[in-house]
Amino acid sequence: MEQQKLAALTFDDGPTIGITDQVLDILEENDVKASFFLIGQQITEETEYLVKRAYDMGCSIENHSLTHASMPTLSPEEIKAEIDETTRRIEKITGEKPEFFRPPFIDYDQKMYDAIDLPFICAYGCEDWEPSVSAGERIKRVLEAVTLW
Repeated sequence: MEQQKLAALTFDDGPTIGITDQVLDILEENDVKASFFLIGQQITEETEYLVKRAYDMGCSIENHSLTHASMPTLSPEEIKAEIDETTRRIEKITGEKPEFFRPPFIDYDQKMYDAIDLPFICAYGCEDWEPSVSAGERIKRVLEAVTLW
């Protein structure tokens, strides 16, 4: 029996007013679900509606740390505090704890395994944070990566 291959659409670093709204509009128009890895300090009274909207659309709301710090530079206690506070903020809005954690910059080390109860999830990045990478090049990179599976 052939194993089914899946690709997930994920977004990091929000919620951001103006950007997350647009992403959610496009997802909703196309009946697509995605996972959002959120930065806790960006989950505020002003952005709470974005988290709720994504959750109500059936999107997965996940943990991307409180301050977007590089986890290997923090102590185990600081790492735990980053994750716990973001989890608290997400759970307050959705009623559910995140299932996954994606470390900022995909930086990780042994301290994280000792401090975090959530599974880590990494992904293929299309370098969308780089202004020099065009939308067309991002699409090409993602499609090349998923066809290698």
